[in-house]
Amino acid sequence: MTELPIDPTPGPAGEDDQPATAAHACQLLLDGNKWFVELGNRPESSPRRWHLIRLDAADIGISDDPNAAPAHEPFAAVLGCSDARVPAELVLGRAAGDLFMVRVAGNVPGTWSIGSIDFAVDSLSSLRLVAVIGHTSCQAIGASVDAFLSPASYLAVAAKLPLRAIVDSILPAVGCAAQALTQAHGQEIARHPGYRDALVELSVMLNCALTASVLRQTFAHKLGTTLDVVYGVYNLKSRIVGLPDGPDPTAWMPMLTQPPEDEAEVVALGRALATTGFITALLAA
Repeated sequence: MTELPIDPTPGPAGEDDQPATAAHACQLLLDGNKWFVELGNRPESSPRRWHLIRLDAADIGISDDPNAAPAHEPFAAVLGCSDARVPAELVLGRAAGDLFMVRVAGNVPGTWSIGSIDFAVDSLSSLRLVAVIGHTSCQAIGASVDAFLSPASYLAVAAKLPLRAIVDSILPAVGCAAQALTQAHGQEIARHPGYRDALVELSVMLNCALTASVLRQTFAHKLGTTLDVVYGVYNLKSRIVGLPDGPDPTAWMPMLTQPPEDEAEVVALGRALATTGFITALLAA
């Protein structure tokens, strides 16, 4: 077996692991993602190089007291997709114990997902942020888009109740995305060969926004400077958590943003995203 080179650069510093505000918690996640992106962009990086990440022994139960369990003090709850390509702690540059993770295909706000986050909000005094993190090329979103474009294909999932629940949860976002594409590019855009891919990616973004909006409504009575709800999308190619920005097809702005508050804001968000270079490039493919 070939021995791989090891990069000794540690993960981001952990001195601010217990932020006092939601804004600070949000910045820690963005800083961690920036570290993760830069890790792979350095000239000496390569697919055949291992990288070291920070891991505090106490966070995984290694301490002077063999009977002591690690403290449970995450500063952010993350609702993410089950996709194996998006390991949240690594993508967000955080260590064991920093994040309360809930993962489900399509990062949908189902009963168990919201119930888990409700537990975190109610029981963990360290929690400062709830973040919904989707990702590009999501296969759960793709299945929902196919059901939307070809209703007959829905029969393939209709009898599989758990899978159907996920598809059904995503369909409103797909409908919003389809409407946004039509408003931005006209009725004929649905006939374009690149339409499905564009619809999938726009649905990914709006699904995250709508899910975050549901969570914001659910926990509205507890939100403030010490707890907030945000969302972002992980780009599998650039490894940046954020949203597309401007006319450049490759531009992905690092950000975690608050979700839309009403129907008008959802419509405005959809149209704005539908005209970004990222989406229009897919339509032009």
